[in-house]
Amino acid sequence: MSTVRQINQNDYLSVAEFLEKMTQGVFSVNQWRERFQLWWDDNPCMVASQPMGWVLYDNEEIIRGFFGLIPGKYHYNGQDIMSYSATSWYVEKNFRQHSLKLIKPYFEQPKPCLLLDTTPAPNVVKVFLHYKFKEYHPMWLGSRVIVPVDSQKLVKLFIIKKKSNSRIVSLFQPLLLMCSPFLNGIQFMRQQCLKNIRHQFQIQEINKFTSSHQNLDEFYKKYYKVVVSKDVTYLNWFFFSSEELKKSRKILEISNSNEVLGVVIINIVRIHESGKSFVYFDVVDINLIKTDEDILLAIMKGVLALARKHHEKVAYIRLPGFDNQSKTLFSKIGIPMSLGDPAFIYRYMGDEKEEIIENCAHGLYTSPLDGDRGFFIGY
Repeated sequence: MSTVRQINQNDYLSVAEFLEKMTQGVFSVNQWRERFQLWWDDNPCMVASQPMGWVLYDNEEIIRGFFGLIPGKYHYNGQDIMSYSATSWYVEKNFRQHSLKLIKPYFEQPKPCLLLDTTPAPNVVKVFLHYKFKEYHPMWLGSRVIVPVDSQKLVKLFIIKKKSNSRIVSLFQPLLLMCSPFLNGIQFMRQQCLKNIRHQFQIQEINKFTSSHQNLDEFYKKYYKVVVSKDVTYLNWFFFSSEELKKSRKILEISNSNEVLGVVIINIVRIHESGKSFVYFDVVDINLIKTDEDILLAIMKGVLALARKHHEKVAYIRLPGFDNQSKTLFSKIGIPMSLGDPAFIYRYMGDEKEEIIENCAHGLYTSPLDGDRGFFIGY
């Protein structure tokens, strides 16, 4: 016997304890409670009538499963619609026959709305496709350019990740490490092209969005049919509303003498492998109201300078190759690579029959710290 109930703030502690157990302590009770505050209590898209998630109880009122959702907003055909990002679907092994009962309320949100899961596991994809979700495989999502900052760190990370399943890497480990200075030299010469750039833009790090950034949201809503609604309140919540977010994000602003031209969103990724720590910068979004080669070169120069002065040693920068122009340009100082065929899944619930995501030019933010993935405009 099992029952499903919508959660409220009084459930935060018991749900956090359940999730700590299900993640084997990787995320503590306090971390889960901080996320609940971020996802729901502080979320500007949250209203009193909206659900936060559901718990699965056994007949002794013990939590055996959890499924959460995080509200957001999209601008579609001139109006804002709600979006709901799936998060943290956990069910104890002996109760997995009740998993579908737990997620059923998620598919009953008021229309029109957009249901999203941007980082789905393969088994989740299979289940959600049964509920009329669709897969989206944009080629640019799997395209990146790796820019080495500290080649020695990068080579060490490569060795740690590969040597366990590659005899060749293990055998040639000393030689690979000896190549690090040579790689640093090559990278230094490749990046010399940025030193000679003279541009009219100002690039600075910011720690708060203001009214001067409102033009970015207005620009995208004017020119694109489907776009995430990112007003100043939303942006400050998404990037700066918790200490964890502040420690893991860098925002660069690009402007000229008249207006803000765009922002670059950087996720600071920290990896722990074999007792060693590594850091890299992942450029997860670039919002620009105009673009040309000069602006993209200025962005490269600004991100590289920020990585070099960061208080932790940055091994590399991961830049997006979101169109042929950017990929070609970024490849001048980096190494193009493919991340495979990543996908996200979605379901639009409304009267329109068209596939709105296929027409989405920009912005599929889901939620801070959960499926935190940027989607780049096709200029």
